[in-house]
Amino acid sequence: MINYSIIIPHRNSPELLLKAVYSVPERADLEILVVDNSSYDCIGPIQETLLSHGRVFLLYSNNTKGAGRARNVALERATGKWLLFLDADDYFLPRAFEELDTWVETGYDIVYFKSRSIVLSTGKESKRHMFHNRLIEDFMKDGNTAENYLRYRYLGPWGKLIKRSLVEDHNIVFDEVLTHEDVLFSMHTGHWAKTVQCSGNAIYCVTDSPGSLLKSRKRIHRRHAFLMTLKGMCFLRSLGKSQYHPYKNQLMPLFRNSKDLGTWELLRWIGMVLKYRWNMMPEIVEYLKRRSARIFSGLLPKPSDRNY
Repeated sequence: MINYSIIIPHRNSPELLLKAVYSVPERADLEILVVDNSSYDCIGPIQETLLSHGRVFLLYSNNTKGAGRARNVALERATGKWLLFLDADDYFLPRAFEELDTWVETGYDIVYFKSRSIVLSTGKESKRHMFHNRLIEDFMKDGNTAENYLRYRYLGPWGKLIKRSLVEDHNIVFDEVLTHEDVLFSMHTGHWAKTVQCSGNAIYCVTDSPGSLLKSRKRIHRRHAFLMTLKGMCFLRSLGKSQYHPYKNQLMPLFRNSKDLGTWELLRWIGMVLKYRWNMMPEIVEYLKRRSARIFSGLLPKPSDRNY
């Protein structure tokens, strides 16, 4: 019986991928599904080493649809009782699977675990794990008050045991966008899980690097970040739980930061707001008025330059 399906999306980081894969023990009760996102030129040299480690299966996906598409490819192939998500630049901590084994026969739909984080370039401790760990600590202190925050604010797919039947029964998939693809997946699994539990033990190390898509200033990445934040807010609004979104006050700041992307991109963002019927048009109109006023005031000659 396969207890764990470990899903790893990968693109152009072969050395880190090997570290991630080799942080998983070689065991008969697990499978490692590596989904390469169109980077065969760098997979080739490590393929033999990669496939020699236990039950590793190498799959492929379309690089234009990001990690969301890669994870969906793996979900179609997964056979384990539990799903574990591992990013190619992250890794499981030593003794992680000893901790995981203590939960494998429990009846929970999701088990959340603490994590650690490091700066990839220096190896020093980062702060990326702290928000998620606080959600777990709050739940362990007072589950009645903190459970919804845990279910709807823990938006990373990593650091969790997720029952595969939960995902299949509710047809939950990742959005196939280039960033923030895990927002709705995490919210939907959190919402549909009948029972959840937390462990105070850390099993996962997430890395922090300047090249992370979360920090990208590219137009398409910023657009997708705004889109997925908006869709997450709309999902929680449909449940009457908008207060639990971790970025509930970030939509307008994200919109204001689009000013350097050009008029057509700005219109795209307004189109997204209208499509999802999010009530921020009055704020957008007021912002555009102020922005237009600043632009036109800069075009007018100064009083000292006028000829009388």
